[in-house]
Amino acid sequence: QYALNNKIDNVIFGRVYKDDNDIIQVEASVYDRAEDSLTISEKGSASTIFEVFDVADVLVLSLLEGFSNMHIGYGIINITNTGLMEDTISVYIDNKII
Repeated sequence: QYALNNKIDNVIFGRVYKDDNDIIQVEASVYDRAEDSLTISEKGSASTIFEVFDVADVLVLSLLEGFSNMHIGYGIINITNTGLMEDTISVYIDNKII
C-alpha cells in the first residue's frame, strides 16, 4: 500500500541479523508495484561487521541490475591539471586517459 500511495515503482528493503552460528546474514529484496510481488531477493553473509559493507554493495548492485535490466558498473573519474594554463586538463576514467 505504501508504494501505491506514494507512486513508487520499486521498493528495495532488507534486513541484517546474526544467525545461530554468529555469522552476519544480509538479505535484500525488491518489491515491484506493477507486479504486486517480490521480484528479486538476494542473500549474503559476512564474518565481521566491516564485511557487511562489501556484502551490501554486492547485493545492491545485483538488485539494481535486476530491476533496471541495465549493467551497473563502478569506476573512478580523475581530472588532473596537467599544465600552467587553467584549461590544460586531462580526464581519466578507470585510470585510462580519454
